[in-house]
Amino acid sequence: MSFLPTSTGDLYHGTMTKKVPDSETDINAIVKRFQKTGQLPPVVNKGVYMDCFGVGDCRENMERIKTLQDKLAAEYALLSAPVKEEKKKEEVKKDEMETISDSSAERPIGGDR
Repeated sequence: MSFLPTSTGDLYHGTMTKKVPDSETDINAIVKRFQKTGQLPPVVNKGVYMDCFGVGDCRENMERIKTLQDKLAAEYALLSAPVKEEKKKEEVKKDEMETISDSSAERPIGGDR
């Protein structure tokens, strides 16, 4: 199965893509079918034409995205570190309490007699 984008703003069961059989999206299958029938598949969406002058170079944009992803990952690690440390402290306290309660259950009340 392949996924085709749907019309802008048109949600297809909660997503912006529509599942279609591979035979409808595989260029080799489309060309073979065209050679036999002389017909191309129906156009699902109208083409979108826009001025992308300010977008810049693709490689530069990919590098910028990678840099931003790295920064976000580092920031996430910094922000989640205190939470992880706090969880570890809580687990240690819980283990200590369980150890204390286990050892006190084995001793009779009032000490050794």
